Amino acid sequence: MNTPMPVPPNGGGGLRQRLLRGTLLKWNEVDGYLDRDGVQPVEGPYLLWAIEEGYQRWKDQTVVDEIIDKPLPDLEQLNAAIPKSEWEPGLDGHPRPPYSHQYCFYLLDPNDGQFFTLMNSTVGMKMLWESLAERWEVMRHLRGADVIAVVNLATRPFKTAKWGIKYRPDLKILEWRKPVGGGGDRLGGPVAPTPQLPPASSASSAPPATSAQTSTPAPAPAPVPGASTSPHAPPPPPRSANTPAPPPPPPARPAPSGEQKTTDGLAFLDQVKPPTLSEELNDDLPFK
Repeated sequence: MNTPMPVPPNGGGGLRQRLLRGTLLKWNEVDGYLDRDGVQPVEGPYLLWAIEEGYQRWKDQTVVDEIIDKPLPDLEQLNAAIPKSEWEPGLDGHPRPPYSHQYCFYLLDPNDGQFFTLMNSTVGMKMLWESLAERWEVMRHLRGADVIAVVNLATRPFKTAKWGIKYRPDLKILEWRKPVGGGGDRLGGPVAPTPQLPPASSASSAPPATSAQTSTPAPAPAPVPGASTSPHAPPPPPRSANTPAPPPPPPARPAPSGEQKTTDGLAFLDQVKPPTLSEELNDDLPFK
């Protein structure tokens, strides 16, 4: 099947394509998501800008070779061509194959432009990659080739034959979006949203006051002596000449408007209608 958007935006012409772009993001069951400095990133939202796969060969904790061009060669034949005397020990102490299949997700923080690569060769990462690739392909068929997912960093359990219930990384799809006006070139990078003026309040939309309305209002009737000014509070005690006057109340602050919208980094993308049940059950969707 086709892989959606296999290449993320690069930093300029002439740069060699590679799997790692921006900041490396890793996940494990103990610490969750951590960047290369050991800092936990925000949960989201992120734009799932692209997904990619390729082979990496590690030696002395350094990537010495990377294969990205498609179609990828046979991984077993690639490793068999390297003498086992050159294989390095894995976490279990046994020699591990030099080349590993890496599954990559490119995430863009729409609010500050930070770019992450979530990448690993684990079974859990492979499950996530295959699941998102299929969902993305379905949405491209239903809503157009320029749809893009808005995701949160998450985890989910899965059952293993040897270890029982384990957890794996997950990208929870919050919604699908596409460039405003359907312009695919807008995915070349976010643009600053157009500033929006807050909507007029009900007071500002009222008609101007007439001369009768601007006249001095009639004074409020004086309270009856001995009567309570509140059904639950006693009348205030009389103030003597030596008693200082109470401080004036603070000026009233305008209440915040509940209708005022705040712009965010997703403002340059239109919302996409989620797939209907009949669309999801459609067996005629093409997969290659």
